[in-house]
Amino acid sequence: MCCNEPCDAGCDSCADALKESGDESGTCGPSKAESACGETCFDGVETGGTCDGTSVECAHGEPKECEEFACDPESNACFAECTEDAQCALCHVCDPEAGTCAPAPAGTPGLGCDENQACDAAGACKAANGQECTDGEECASGSCVDGVCCNTGCDAACQACNVEGSLGECTNVAAGAEDGAHCSGVNVCDGEGACKLAPSERCAEDEECASGDCLSIFLCNEFPEP
Repeated sequence: MCCNEPCDAGCDSCADALKESGDESGTCGPSKAESACGETCFDGVETGGTCDGTSVECAHGEPKECEEFACDPESNACFAECTEDAQCALCHVCDPEAGTCAPAPAGTPGLGCDENQACDAAGACKAANGQECTDGEECASGSCVDGVCCNTGCDAACQACNVEGSLGECTNVAAGAEDGAHCSGVNVCDGEGACKLAPSERCAEDEECASGDCLSIFLCNEFPEP
């Protein structure tokens, strides 16, 4: 309505039904006591206050964390329930039947994360599998192996997480590769995640050799040409 002044402070109103005094509409005056004022919601934090009925200034209260929910842009407040993931906080997913949000499983992409990031199962974005790392804390999976974020701890024999073509996934290393942490000096990897005798080592049967071939002279054969 037309008003005698801009009436744009936090706790002033021009309509008689909104003013503490109840004076005729068209003049600006303090809003009714306990009226909500200054509502904002940004980055998962809701702020707002109440009017006291005498001042036109908004008395701001303590900020409120939205916790598992996101901010509702229409009400400038935290969502109280959800029907879709967009109403949930970063890296949370919605259970529409219950109307609640919960952290997404580790490794889930999107949900507010940047490219090359994924959710860490605790509501945060961290480096996705295959990205370079120096510590597991940097990775959504919690595992930093062979210099990259890995889908598992990948600590079994003859496995690595930086195998070409499978970066970020724990994979068996190629036949003939060495694994000093698991294979003894006479053993190498067999390509299937096990340590077996290297070529030219003495053997009694094929299963002992990484190449899968124990020669008649009781020595492990070389690996076949790829």
